[in-house]
Amino acid sequence: FSAFRQYGIIDAEDIADMADCLKAFVAPALPRGPRVLMVTVSGGAGIVMTDRAARHDLSTPGLQPQLVAQLR
Repeated sequence: FSAFRQYGIIDAEDIADMADCLKAFVAPALPRGPRVLMVTVSGGAGIVMTDRAARHDLSTPGLQPQLVAQLR
């Protein structure tokens, strides 16, 4: 996967993964940095997404307590 990283290639594991990647690229504005936020309905999904983000050198910083309270 180091060659993928070197040339900016994103590895889509299946058609659903590819569709998700495409959605990100048609967004009105691309993110300015490598931070991502995931909101899920299950812990397992969060773990899978966090592992996937780490494979693409994305960081998943913690949330401020007031934002957690608002989301709840």
